[in-house]
Amino acid sequence: DGGVGVIFSRLAIEGPIIEDKLSFLVAARRSYIDVLAKPFLEDGLEDSQFYFYDLTAKTNWKIDENNTIFASGYFGRDVFGAGFGFDWGSETFTTRWNHLFSDKLFSNTSLIASNYAYEFKIGSGDDAFGVKAAILDYNIKQDFSYYFNDKNTIKFGLNTIYHTFSPGELIATNPSFTPIKLSKRLASENAVYIQNEQKFSELFSIQYGIRYSFFSSLGNNDSIKTFNEEGIQTGSVYYQKHESAKFYGGFEPRLAMKYMLDETSSVKMSYNRNYQYIHLLSNTNASSPTDAWVPSSNNIKPQISDQFSLGYFQNFKSNTYKFSVEVYYKNMQNQIDYDVSVSKYINIAKSRIRGAQLSFSKQFQSDLSLNSTLTYQSAKNLKTNKDLGRTPDFLASVEMSYKIGNKQRLTNWW
Repeated sequence: DGGVGVIFSRLAIEGPIIEDKLSFLVAARRSYIDVLAKPFLEDGLEDSQFYFYDLTAKTNWKIDENNTIFASGYFGRDVFGAGFGFDWGSETFTTRWNHLFSDKLFSNTSLIASNYAYEFKIGSGDDAFGVKAAILDYNIKQDFSYYFNDKNTIKFGLNTIYHTFSPGELIATNPSFTPIKLSKRLASENAVYIQNEQKFSELFSIQYGIRYSFFSSLGNNDSIKTFNEEGIQTGSVYYQKHESAKFYGGFEPRLAMKYMLDETSSVKMSYNRNYQYIHLLSNTNASSPTDAWVPSSNNIKPQISDQFSLGYFQNFKSNTYKFSVEVYYKNMQNQIDYDVSVSKYINIAKSRIRGAQLSFSKQFQSDLSLNSTLTYQSAKNLKTNKDLGRTPDFLASVEMSYKIGNKQRLTNWW
């Protein structure tokens, strides 16, 4: 299977290796905007680069009726440059073992490795220099599903992630330049959970559960500085590799309820709490590949969010049309913000988001199935941060008042 488009081309190969036992899929894409634009570029832009490429590979191996192994890998990069250069991408590899203990209990065991890296360059020849950074994760997940009876489905499991953060390295092509490299930051993130989906009747169902997550900032044979709430350094402590420098943890309850008003309409309500131990640091309103991700530490607490939502959902003409309206409120603690007085990112803000979303979609039934969804969203993000000398409530840099979007999805394509 393949195709040649105006912007990119794709090629996919799939088939059985052993019939009904082992199969594979390999797919690749590459854009060529840079090739098409090259004849029109001048004034030093002839070597500009604008392209992306990715490669996906999957295989399924059915060992027997109770055991199946799934393996997949992904490699992709984006390159953008015109007198400067952005180069970012990720690689992931996943292996999942599905095992059936009985007709009521089965498990999924997953091993995941991922690496995200970016590099920014400017200049040319011996005057070129740049910055690069990366995040490497190793993840183990164990999930169980137990069909207790026709009214209760219980899910439980655990998850552990080992993070390696390479926060930054200054590089240059000049041979006399000595690279400057920040020490790697290590961390472990773990969680255990249990939930139950319970049907009280044909009209009313509820899903409830609790998750406990915990996080450790780990030493790496180096010293970690500590700061007070004003951003002033108060000390420095040496930690050996993998020695716990700071521990955080908390319970994350969640609840979702659904009540069918009739065969085509329902009301849904939900609440959930989440701890976020990895933070996105940016001093711009727009996202960038060079935005930094850093772990919680002695100086940065995990962000905590509590979200409530209530919505009405309606289907028409045998699910051909779908309409929904939903309101939500989200309260967030320990928000990261940039304190210009000390030139540091610290936990100095709280945030509250109130919003509503309207959605309408239509399913087109044909050999080529097209699902088109139109959404309208209105939201306001208010922060409270007296330490920055602002009013008690101010609009966050990512505040969104209104948003209209249209999403289309094709299925049964070839």
